[in-house]
Amino acid sequence: MLRDTDWLAYYSYMTSFDTYEKNLEKRLAEIKQGDRAYELNGDAIMETLPYEAADSVETDKVRILDVGCGLGFVALKMAQWPDAEVVGIDPSKKAIEIAKREHDGVGNLSFYAYSAQEFAVRITENKEPLFNRAVLNMVLHSVNDTEVTNILKSLKQVLLPHGSLSIVVPDEMWLIQKLVEKAHAAGIPWEETNKWGRALMAQESVDLSVSIHGEEVYEDPITIYNRTLKDYGKLLSAAGYGMDMVVSSPDKPNDEKIIPIPYWEFSDHSAGADLRAKDRRILLTQVK
Repeated sequence: MLRDTDWLAYYSYMTSFDTYEKNLEKRLAEIKQGDRAYELNGDAIMETLPYEAADSVETDKVRILDVGCGLGFVALKMAQWPDAEVVGIDPSKKAIEIAKREHDGVGNLSFYAYSAQEFAVRITENKEPLFNRAVLNMVLHSVNDTEVTNILKSLKQVLLPHGSLSIVVPDEMWLIQKLVEKAHAAGIPWEETNKWGRALMAQESVDLSVSIHGEEVYEDPITIYNRTLKDYGKLLSAAGYGMDMVVSSPDKPNDEKIIPIPYWEFSDHSAGADLRAKDRRILLTQVK
């Protein structure tokens, strides 16, 4: 039985999901017109693909799982990786239908209408091959902590030992910018916007209207969960993800220590630098 708080979270999730499905064709048109932020997300994910743990399992094919793949354009980009076999999953049957339609004929790319939890059950029950890598591109910010944990634990079931996970999440400044846009649209005076925005930033989640290329606004809002990178780090650690960082003292360079961290922030590359200006963060972690 769901508790009252669970019903509230479920309602927020379904409201966002309905909005997502309702606007898929509009989203397709956006991407085809050229969505630079979306393209940068894909570029950043591609840059994380060469990085893997020294003790990760080697396979003939590099199996990559795109979780919450949407219309499949990032999955299509990853399918260009040498020896890649890419699977995109999304809980939206409509999104998967469009992805199959748009990317028909790409031999090493397939799509399935599954949530991460449902897909983990399928892989386990059918004893299908596990994946070297998984990707979560702008997915986790739209679900509550319980759902984030369920997704992360499900991915552990389908990833090989020490398999890697690339995650793109919005930075705090991304949400602040969206709130400024919301305040402007609501006619809130500039001198009151700061106080109004701070109050919303203190909440666990915020309902936001989403604009199309800064002009037309989607009919219904979506729920965005207000997390810091530290919050994501705690969720990753609790779900059994992390990496080792080797550090040494300047005075004793040979005196190395290994410090466990939940993720590397992948921001020192060209796409990362661009994404930093676009208020995104790229996190790279692995199954412990």
